[in-house]
Parts: sequence; C-alpha cells; structure tokens
Amino acid sequence: MKVERKRAGVSGAGIGFAIAIAAMLLVVLLLYIGNNPVASFLTALNAGQNPLPWQYKQTTTTSATGSYLVQSVSTDKQLYTRGQLVQITGTTQNAGGQEVLLMGNGPGGPFQIGYATPDSSGNFVYSLQMNQTPQTTQSGTYQITASIGQNQVSTSFSYES
Repeated sequence: MKVERKRAGVSGAGIGFAIAIAAMLLVVLLLYIGNNPVASFLTALNAGQNPLPWQYKQTTTTSATGSYLVQSVSTDKQLYTRGQLVQITGTTQNAGGQEVLLMGNGPGGPFQIGYATPDSSGNFVYSLQMNQTPQTTQSGTYQITASIGQNQVSTSFSYES
C-alpha cells in the first residue's frame, strides 16, 4: 500500500513573503508610535548626533539655562620633574554632573588623561602622574585641554624627565 502525501496550505515561498510583509508592517508601526527607540535612533542619526549614547562617553548636552561650559583649567605649577604629580584644576558653569574630558598633547603626541566630575560648585580636580605612558615620558612642553562637547579651554606646563 502506497501512502500519498498531499501538501495543504501555503508553500515555502508564501511563508517567506508573509514574514517579510509582517516585518515591514512592524517597522512602519514602530516608526509611527510616538517616543519609541527606533524613532529616537533615526531622529538622532538625522540630526548628526550619536544615536547610541551608551557606546560612548557622552559629553555634549544643553540645558534650559544654557550650554555647559568649561570656564578654566590650570595646573598647580609650571614646571614638573620626574615623580611629581600634575594637579589639574578647573571650573565649569552649568555642568550639572556632566564630566569634563581631559586631553593632553606633548612631545610624545596626543593622549587621553581621563574624565573629571565637577562638584556642586562647578570645580574639578584631577591628578596626572607623568612618566606612566609612552606619551608622558619625554621632556618638553605639555598642553592640557579640558572640554565638554565643543567648549574647551587649555593650559600648558613644562616637564623634565
């Protein structure tokens, strides 16, 4: 006795087409629902902003009272020698907990120093140990730049290794 199978229903091509249509409808639906992650992503991308803020240290924002500003940055001395800590201090306006990015540039090239968080008065402090990375071992003039977004201020000091 021979059993004959008959296919009932939709073919494989039909299922694939139905899945594609359902996926497109889901995307369209998500785009038209207010305040959703897809719309936020596309809005940020179209505005030239970082659409994935959790991937990067975000340092640019504005508030109702104005832009976040770094007003000043300085070091406690103008000349440092091997073993001394470079004490970096500065002030911000409207920082509201926004971190200040500290970058350096010297004879060994540019380097990231770190992030400083201003206190409630807008002041920040950071200690830099020279001779810890290849970019901080050479004698010469070093520039420190403190920034929040596009706003930045700089200072410089000399180092003798």
